[in-house]
Amino acid sequence: MITRILNKITFVLFIGILGVFAGCNDEDDIEAIFIGQTWYVGDFYTTTNWKDDNNQKAVNTYENNKNIIRDYGRNRFYITFEDKTFTAKGITNTFSETWSADGKENTITFLITDGSSSSGTTALERQITMDFYNSIKNAKFYRGNTIWVKLYPEDKKRFVQLTKNRKEKNQ
Repeated sequence: MITRILNKITFVLFIGILGVFAGCNDEDDIEAIFIGQTWYVGDFYTTTNWKDDNNQKAVNTYENNKNIIRDYGRNRFYITFEDKTFTAKGITNTFSETWSADGKENTITFLITDGSSSSGTTALERQITMDFYNSIKNAKFYRGNTIWVKLYPEDKKRFVQLTKNRKEKNQ
């Protein structure tokens, strides 16, 4: 009788432990992070360790880079993800095509055809838009969650940080 009770207790504990381990998952929820979401440019950064969030430095490759993003509102630099397609907009360029991501390997791929370009902007505005375009086009890895996403090229030394919060100068 005691043996049967111990066997049942052991079985219940085994099933409970199995359920705990079966629930562990190191894979990102691609659907929650990307699909149906619009992400706004926070800034461009450099890093020496892509997994260390305290090891990053804002890139001001072009003077007033951050001010351009702020002054034009982050709604001028964004990317919207749908299931397998995306649309991105900078000040001078809109581009779209297809994307895919692997939540286990943290890889992301964008297939981009040339987008439409507008004239009447400054050289600096065009350059920052090209930085944004190239950050997306060259992205091979991502890190993030439902609050922020960072897109990295192959060498993982530079990234664009995207946020859900849109902060505009005249909001």
